[in-house]
This record gives sequence, structure tokens and C-alpha cells, in this order.
Amino acid sequence: MATQPARALQQGYIQLSEVHLLLERIGDRMSQIDEPLAREYVLDPFPGGIEQKIRQMCQRRKALFNRLVQSELEAEQQRLAGKDEDTTH
Repeated sequence: MATQPARALQQGYIQLSEVHLLLERIGDRMSQIDEPLAREYVLDPFPGGIEQKIRQMCQRRKALFNRLVQSELEAEQQRLAGKDEDTTH
């Protein structure tokens, strides 16, 4: 039987303190991605015009952000599931 934290995560709820830690981890990972993206932006000759390049970069950043968030949420779910297993033994 699952305990409250895992059940809450399945329903889409996690503690506020956990949300802050989760956002901090996501921000750290995004900051590691931002520098290479910015470098690519500066070095690229803008073949389709700067507006198209900016739009493409924003779309890529959004896709990366979504993947990072999904990864962090899955890691949080596994962490909470591990806590549940520890409490049932």
C-alpha cells in the first residue's frame, strides 16, 4: 500500500518545499544548457534571418525545458516510491 507522498504525486500534488527543490534542480540544468545555446546563436550566420533563428532557439529551449521537467518529475516519483518501500519494510 502506497503512502501519502506517492499517492499525492500520482494525483499531481507534491509538497511546496519539494517544488522549490525541484525548480532549483531544473534551473541548474537549464543554466548548463543556456551557455551552449547562446554560443551557437552568436556563431551561427543566421541563414533564415534572425527572427527565424530566435524562434527556433526558443522552441528548442522549450522542448529541452519540457524534457528536463519530465525527467525531474520522474526522478521525484522514483524517490518518493523508494521512501514508500522503505516504510513498508
